[in-house]
This record gives sequence, C-alpha cells and structure tokens, in this order.
Amino acid sequence: MLIIGIQDGDLGEFAYNFNYVTTHYYKDVDRKELLQKAFSTIISELKDPYTEMLDEEFKKSMENGDYEYSNTISSNVLNNEPSNITSTNASDNKPHKNVTTNIYNKNNKKIAYIKLETFSMDSAKDFKDNFNKLNKECFDSLIIDLRGNLGGENNNLMDIASLFLDSSKIVCIDKFKKITKTYYSHGDKTAIYPIVILGNCDTASCSEILICALKEGCNATFIGIRTYGKNVAQVCKETPNYYYKFTAAYWLTPSGQSIDKEGIKPDIEVLNFGNEDEQLNTAIEYLANK
Repeated sequence: MLIIGIQDGDLGEFAYNFNYVTTHYYKDVDRKELLQKAFSTIISELKDPYTEMLDEEFKKSMENGDYEYSNTISSNVLNNEPSNITSTNASDNKPHKNVTTNIYNKNNKKIAYIKLETFSMDSAKDFKDNFNKLNKECFDSLIIDLRGNLGGENNNLMDIASLFLDSSKIVCIDKFKKITKTYYSHGDKTAIYPIVILGNCDTASCSEILICALKEGCNATFIGIRTYGKNVAQVCKETPNYYYKFTAAYWLTPSGQSIDKEGIKPDIEVLNFGNEDEQLNTAIEYLANK
C-alpha cells in the first residue's frame, strides 16, 4: 500500500520499536488499543478542526442516512483520479420534505419559488421533478431558497446546477496539492430569466458552490446575509480498526476565488426579524420589478 510522505524505512523503524516495547514491557499491553491511540495522535496533530476520529455512533447514523456530513471527497483524488466531492455538515433530513415550491404573482409577474433543504441522496431528482412542474407554470423569474441548507452530496449539486447552466459553464474548481480539477456543468442551456438565491449563515458547502456558480454563470442575485464560508472537503475512511475523516482538498469558485471562513457576501443584504420573512419579501419585490 502506498502511503504518501512515509518511506518504508520510517514505518519499519516504527514497527520495530513498537514491537520491541510491547514485547519487552513488564506488563501485558493491548497492542490494538495502543495503535489506535497512536493513530489518533497523528490525526489530532494535524490541528485541523475538520479532521478527526469518528465513533461507532457516527458510523451507525451514516448507515441510517440521518447523519451530518463533514464535507467528504472520494479518495480517488489521492490517486490523481477525478474526485467526487460531497460537502460540509449536511443533514440528510429524511423526516422532512426536502423540496418545497410555490408561485407568487405580483405586478403581472409570475415568480416561481423552490426551496431545497439539503443536497441529500435523492435531492437532484426531487429538485428536478418539482422544477419541471414549476416550468409548466411558465414563470417569469425564479427564487431558489438555500437558507439553512448546510450542503450534501456533490453529484446532486452538479445535477441541480446543470438545470441552469450549459456545458461551457464552470460549477467549481477542486484542488488537491498540485492537482486541479475543473467541474463543468453538463446542462444544455443557460437560464436567461432572472434568478434570486436566498441564503444565510447556515448556507454552506454545496449551497455556497451553487450560489457562486449561478452568480457567475447566469448572473443570479444573492439576497440574505453572508453565508457560512467553508470550502474544504474531507475524506471519510473506514478500516477494520479505524474510522476517521481528514481534509483532502478544497474548492474554489468558477473564477478561482476562495470563500473559506469568509462566506459569500450578499448582493442585497436583508435581515429577518420577527415573524416576517423580509428576505423572501425582498426577493419577490425585486423580481416583480425586473
């Protein structure tokens, strides 16, 4: 097995000393436990808030589909193969409806509204089915609500972005060490109708990628407050003795910008107070006058 950055001699020396100490130590020791602690130390010494050991509870929740993502990327990228990013802290949110729609009429304009809760396993299909229903209404403009959407699976992101961007448009750029991978839309055409995207401080990862892709690719307008700001991706890895994740890559906007720790500044900043949805009302008013 190839381990990047570690030579056989390094591992051999470690193995020799590990075996020597555990064999000659005056008490019996749990070798498996010691190895796990040694590896945990390696993980913690990376001093990355998104790199950590995972427990059985996390594993079970992943298997049940109701876990929180931590921005996962396929380990293929480690072998210079195309990566398959998934993103930050996303809830699968199965107990709730993932896509909701509405139509607003104002100033003789028909404004379509679609809200996506998370980029979970079936999100692209759900989004596309609902979007096609909205298309039958012959709307004049569209609101995409990504508030509270913390991210999810990259395949869903690519499929949704491709509903609005043609194949010449970049969705995002993925970087791992000196390897750069540009992800293009696989859509047929670019939307020419006005689009507003709603976002807030809980809009992250895939949601942030989509906002940047549509802002740069079809001149969408972002209304709300600054987004979360996380553009790093993790590998989730399971072995017989270890279960962990670590940061393996980061993504950039189509124009090559990083939004990590800064988020995306809205084109029109609107705060919500009380029971009134001022952000949505602003979006409707904005599109009604386009």
